[in-house]
Amino acid sequence: MDERTLEALKGSIAKWEAIVAGTGDEKGVNNCPLCQLFNGPSEEANLGCKGCPVADASGDTGCLNTPYEHWTEAPDLIKSPDGGYMIGGIGSRILAQAELNFLRSLLPASAIEAEGGDPQGLRAEHESAAPEGGDAQGQS
Repeated sequence: MDERTLEALKGSIAKWEAIVAGTGDEKGVNNCPLCQLFNGPSEEANLGCKGCPVADASGDTGCLNTPYEHWTEAPDLIKSPDGGYMIGGIGSRILAQAELNFLRSLLPASAIEAEGGDPQGLRAEHESAAPEGGDAQGQS
């Protein structure tokens, strides 16, 4: 993973940490660093998600086949004052945490080690849920 992609992934993780904490909101491509890099409005970013680690892991574009897809359908989402969506109950909180865990699972091992390891065990938790014979991203 190149440095720009890693920084965008870390930014997306920070966004979802804030959402889970109840201090941030979701505005789709408008506040997603990965979307801004791989599917944003600029000509440089208009790649249709090509190269995005989320798309690579899910095998789809637009965050389909990820926990985000379920988050967008949570019945307890509430509208934030600036037009985004925030956690409104336990259902959306669980789904936001699932998205955060998913994004954290995409961090390369070198980035986890550089941050002092994996204190919450998220990478191991995600890898243990991988299909037999492959890793969390479906790779053998």
